[in-house]
Amino acid sequence: MPRALHSTTLRLAQRAWRQLHVDAPAAHALLERAQAQGQRDADALGLAWTQLVRGFHKLYFAVPAQAESELAAARDQLAHLGDRAAELLARTGHARALWRQGAVRSAMQLLEPLRDEGLRLLPPDQRGLLLNAIAGCHSALGDSEQAFAYMYQALRDVGPRHGHGVDAVLHCNLSHELIELGDHLEALSQVERGLERMQHIRNGRLRSVLLVNQVICLTELERAAEALPIVRLLAQAQPDPSGSGLYPMHFESLALAAVQAGDTQLAAQLLG
Repeated sequence: MPRALHSTTLRLAQRAWRQLHVDAPAAHALLERAQAQGQRDADALGLAWTQLVRGFHKLYFAVPAQAESELAAARDQLAHLGDRAAELLARTGHARALWRQGAVRSAMQLLEPLRDEGLRLLPPDQRGLLLNAIAGCHSALGDSEQAFAYMYQALRDVGPRHGHGVDAVLHCNLSHELIELGDHLEALSQVERGLERMQHIRNGRLRSVLLVNQVICLTELERAAEALPIVRLLAQAQPDPSGSGLYPMHFESLALAAVQAGDTQLAAQLLG
C-alpha cells in the first residue's frame, strides 16, 4: 500500500465507499468533501480513491458510460500508485460498466482473471461485489447455475455485519434470477430478506427494485391483492436525491398486479 494511508482525503473517500449502498446522498456529500480536500493537499492516492468511489456512484445512479470512463481512469491511477487491491476494485467496476452496456463477454474476460487474487486481497464487501459482477455476467449469458453459485458465495462472504448494504443487493439479484426461472416463492423469500436489510439503508433505487420484484412474485403467486398497496406506493413515489432514486419501474408488471387486484383505474394510470 502506498504512503498517505491515513490521509484525510483517503479517509473521506473510504467513508463514502462504505455509504454507497447504505446512504447514497451521504456518500455523494463525502465525495465532494474528499475531492476538495484532495485538491488542497495534492493527495494523489486520496484523489484516486475519490475517483474510484465516484465511478461506482455513477455506475449505480447515473449511466454506465460515465462510470466506465471514471473507473478506467481510477484503475490506471491506482495501478501507477501501487494500490493493487483498489486497482482490482476499479477493474471490477469497469468490467461491470461494460457488462451494463451489453459487452458481457468482454466483461467476463476482464473479471475471471481477477477472481483468485481478489478473494485474497479484498475485504468482504468488495469480494462480494467482485463475485456478484461475475455472477451477473453468467446470468446475462444464460448460465443461471453459475450465477447462483457466485451470488451465494458472495452472500456467505459478505454477511450483514460487514456488507455495507451489499448483502441487500445480493438478495435483490437472487430474487431477480429466481423470478427469471419461475421460482416465485423462493424469489419472494429473497425479496423479504433484502427488505429486512433495507430498514437502516437509504437507497431509493434498491428499495424500488426489491418492491417491484415483490409485486411480480405476489402477482405470479395469485396474491395480487397483497401487492396492491405496494403498487400504489411505487406509483406515488417521488424522486430521491440518491440519483435515479425512487420511481416506478416495470409499468406493465405493476399494471398487471393492479388489474388482477381489481383496480383498473390504477392500471390505466400506470400505463398512461
